[in-house]
Amino acid sequence: MNGITGNIEFHSTGLRKNYTIEVFEITNNGNFEKIALWSDMSGLNVLQPNRHR
Repeated sequence: MNGITGNIEFHSTGLRKNYTIEVFEITNNGNFEKIALWSDMSGLNVLQPNRHR
């Protein structure tokens, strides 16, 4: 099945599979900074911190 964000897959139990969620933090100046990725296959992957905070 294709959705707005691309291909969508489900397990036979109805749960989503093969997807990634981007985790963002709102910085002091109101910008969004991607700080991690989470996927059903590999779990949480924290990205290298931005040294200019």
